[in-house]
Parts: sequence; C-alpha cells; structure tokens
Amino acid sequence: MADSLAATLGLAMRNPLVRTRPLRQLTLANALLGLSSSLAPPFVPIWLTTLVGASPTQIGLLLTLSGAGGVLVSTAFGSLSDQLPSRSR
Repeated sequence: MADSLAATLGLAMRNPLVRTRPLRQLTLANALLGLSSSLAPPFVPIWLTTLVGASPTQIGLLLTLSGAGGVLVSTAFGSLSDQLPSRSR
C-alpha cells in the first residue's frame, strides 16, 4: 500500500499545477485549518465551563443544536447544489 501511495504522489508531483506556489500555500492553509478544527472540539466544553461558566446541561444543549444545525444547513445546501446546473462542460 505504501508503494502505491508513493507512486500516486510521485505522479501528482510531476503535474505542473501541483508545483505552483499558490497551490502549495492553499494546501498548507487547508491542512492547518483541518488540524485546528479537529483539535478544538475536545476543549470547547472545558472552555465553556471554566471561562464562560456554562453548566453541563447548557453545553450539551449547545453542542446538540450546533450538530443539528449543521445537518440542516448541509442538507439544504446539498439540495440547492443538486438543482444548480453543472459547470463541468
């Protein structure tokens, strides 16, 4: 598996689009954003409890509403996206 991944990355690196500075910067920014959004959620309840003074019930309600809102918004935008014409032509 490692050999196939290395081969795929090797082929990708030969593509001139991959070697451009703006794409490398965008990739780095995307990786940092993904890392920060993955590392933050475990600390949100601690932050809400200690600094904001929220109760466990309030934190649970906030996180539940946040997750439900994300599902509703992504469903609505997914439906909207499906109705738009394709730009791949």
